[in-house]
Amino acid sequence: ERFVRNTLDCVDGLLIANHRSCDASRQILDSLFNEGLPLSVIDAQDLGHRQSAWLTALAAAAAVRLSAGVIIPLDADEFLQLSGDAAARDYLSTIPTDEVRLIRWRAYVPLDTDVETEPDVLRRITHRMMISPHVEKVVVGGNVAAHPAFRLTHGSHEVALGFDAVKCLPDANLYLAHFPVRSAAQFAAKIAVAQLTIPLVPERSPHTGVHYENLRSVTPISLSMTRAEL
Repeated sequence: ERFVRNTLDCVDGLLIANHRSCDASRQILDSLFNEGLPLSVIDAQDLGHRQSAWLTALAAAAAVRLSAGVIIPLDADEFLQLSGDAAARDYLSTIPTDEVRLIRWRAYVPLDTDVETEPDVLRRITHRMMISPHVEKVVVGGNVAAHPAFRLTHGSHEVALGFDAVKCLPDANLYLAHFPVRSAAQFAAKIAVAQLTIPLVPERSPHTGVHYENLRSVTPISLSMTRAEL
């Protein structure tokens, strides 16, 4: 819910791929839709985590069928932010429709001193790494996404037209607040699901999901992790 409301402060609508969720995610999305918020949910039933195919299709649909000027592919643990006092919605409208921009992550981390009962992740987890991992994600102009050969790579870190990578311009004003670790249960489930679903994607890069294996080497990941281990 926090992701949906935060993102809709910045954009005109959301197209959401819900991949075989088994928690309350679908019911939350239905409730937000029934509230009148501009979102549409597609239930992805593939066993494998075919993120590139799903988001490519949704981005192309946004450009071709909805005439979107700018498309921002996000995960539900990413919150779009703009430096300074300007409104993100106004800034996004200035991005040319034939450009692809790159925006940086700011990685937020839970501490064992966080107020565990606070349900709002943006209020509960308030500390971020001084130097975040150098990870960038794309913001895609509508004309690029409307191209018949348009493709988002896994993770939405690059854009291709057929086999050719599209030149991306760094954006110094936008960034993504990233909250990949939120609780022991969430984190353990994330790692377990990734181990099951990423190998089921034949077209994946050999490096897809390697960070999950790296995480497992840092500390034992389980439901019984202490807050300090998390």
